Amino acid sequence: MKKVWIIVIISIVLLAIGGITGIYIYNINNTLNQNSIKAKELADELKRKMIEEENRTVSTSSNTVKTSPNSIVQKNTVYKICNHTVQKTEIIPEELINKEEKDIEQYYKDWQIKKFTSSEIVLYMEKDEYCDRHYVLKENNGVIAIYKVNQENEAVFKENTQIQVQYLPEVDLINLKKGIYAIGEEKLNSILEDFE
Repeated sequence: MKKVWIIVIISIVLLAIGGITGIYIYNINNTLNQNSIKAKELADELKRKMIEEENRTVSTSSNTVKTSPNSIVQKNTVYKICNHTVQKTEIIPEELINKEEKDIEQYYKDWQIKKFTSSEIVLYMEKDEYCDRHYVLKENNGVIAIYKVNQENEAVFKENTQIQVQYLPEVDLINLKKGIYAIGEEKLNSILEDFE
């Protein structure tokens, strides 16, 4: 009999704990639902006010796009002989600040305008020549010399390095007599580092 009472008491306690837990969880969910409904109502109200404000706003700016002091000019030059594109980016010249596209066209007469925004101008030009990034390495007075390739595809002396050729293997000496070609300063520096 005592065991029955213990089981009944434990059952009542567990039932009470279960009921309290259920009520607690229900209240939490109900509060969360109410909060999400209120948040949605606030968001809808804010959106409605923003739309009303936009409709009331009077347009005072013109539709003319002008350059700003922070504009950049990107010049893309395509060299047809070597088929390379050289891209240079610079800050807009001071005399072109707050100018329209027609003013930019007059300033850069030899260039085509590919893009014009208040923050960026993209220019394009094609040239029937080599770009200025072609180099040849040859031996000159016992050291490796750097030559630039000009528009007639001739090697024009630029400067001597401090790399002595007397310590180089025979294969490298033969290649230097023929001329070792490099396109771009990165490739040129890479080749020179290999000789050091």
